[in-house]
Amino acid sequence: MNPPKNWVDDINELLSRLYGDFAVPYEDITLAYLHKMIRQPNKVFVLALDTTSHPHRIVGMGSIFFLHTTHGKTAFVEDIAVRRDYRRRGIGTAIVKKIISCAQKHKALYADLTSQKKRRAARRIYRRFGFEDYNTTLFSLDLSPKINRP
Repeated sequence: MNPPKNWVDDINELLSRLYGDFAVPYEDITLAYLHKMIRQPNKVFVLALDTTSHPHRIVGMGSIFFLHTTHGKTAFVEDIAVRRDYRRRGIGTAIVKKIISCAQKHKALYADLTSQKKRRAARRIYRRFGFEDYNTTLFSLDLSPKINRP
């Protein structure tokens, strides 16, 4: 798949809102980096498109990657986001539903995700699908002062 260039801008807009005030290293992705991510065999992207716009815009997204861990094959869910002006239309629910279906298709035993406490609407969707809050804290170690992406 060769994503159109405007998708890079759409994804960066979604990610900047998702990670804007979160303490993780974040830098805009490039078209080359998007190509690299899409080609990973253990990663799946779910995109919600507005097909009425030209060119088509990404209005929601999520991704999932798979690892074999000590407790079995695990699906890690990342970057679920919906543009503000497209919220409350069932897009987030559809993305989560598709991601769970993908995890089941890949025979994952678990699906894990993290979500900031302030993202109440997203957390309601996750709970509705059976995700449980394990009352854990995410620890992150920044190993580089700047992300180096092609």
